[in-house]
Amino acid sequence: VRAGRWALIDQTCQIMFVGDGPNNVVFVFQTSTGLPQYRTRDQTASRVFRYDPATANKGWHDSTQYPAASDNPLNGNMYKPLYFDNGQAIHGANTVPTSPASHGCARLHVGDQDTLVNWLGLGDQKSQIWSDRGRIGLTVTVQGQY
Repeated sequence: VRAGRWALIDQTCQIMFVGDGPNNVVFVFQTSTGLPQYRTRDQTASRVFRYDPATANKGWHDSTQYPAASDNPLNGNMYKPLYFDNGQAIHGANTVPTSPASHGCARLHVGDQDTLVNWLGLGDQKSQIWSDRGRIGLTVTVQGQY
């Protein structure tokens, strides 16, 4: 929480806290982290390094592996993902249970993902941002165990 803008994902409670600076919690979101066989890896202030607005598919990132080959709002694929560790991301999904259910990512409700993306100033972004950490400006910490 010493970073400018940060997200703290608590796997024990399946909650994501989002804030700026050491004393300002801005949002608290329900999240669903990775299943035991696809754990969300622990992080300590890892920078978000890529954002994919997926404008060609109304925000749904095309995935050929998880959880389905084609993306739409019904199959649980990634909505506007913010990548923080290789293929792991904070992303929107239509299914966000109160227990781990993802393949390593942290799922948010679609509306919550839009709220987060807009708070980061990325709502008008039309193409992917890679390694532009100054533009994204978010660190992610993942801790706890379900």
